[in-house]
Amino acid sequence: MPNKTPMPTLNEERSLYADGYHIIAGVDEAGRGSIFGPVCVGMVVLPSQNLDELTQKLNEVRDSKKISRRKVYRLSDKIKEVAVSWGVGAASAQEVDKIRITAAVSEAGYRAHDDLQNRT
Repeated sequence: MPNKTPMPTLNEERSLYADGYHIIAGVDEAGRGSIFGPVCVGMVVLPSQNLDELTQKLNEVRDSKKISRRKVYRLSDKIKEVAVSWGVGAASAQEVDKIRITAAVSEAGYRAHDDLQNRT
C-alpha cells in the first residue's frame, strides 16, 4: 500500500508568526531542465489568521510532483481563492542550458516573487 503524505499542519508557519514574521511565502518548483522544457516556480502568501480553517480548506495540497496534473489545476484555483497573493515564474529551456539548472531555478523564483508583488 502506498505511503500517504500527511495533511499539512501549518505548524512551521504558526511558529514563524509567533516569532514575529508577518509575511510567509510557500514555494514549489517543477521542471528539471532543457530536455523537458522550462523550470517553473510557484509562490503563495496565505493569510496569517484562521490557520485551522485554512488547513481544512487546503487539506489536499501537497508537493505538486506528488499529485495528478488535474488535481494541481483544481487545487490552484482553491489556493488562489484564499491567498493574500500568489505568483508564478519560469526560466526557459534555453536559460537552463545557458546558466544551468540551479541558477535557472533561482531566476524563476525571483520572477515568481516579482509576479507575487505585482498582484498585491
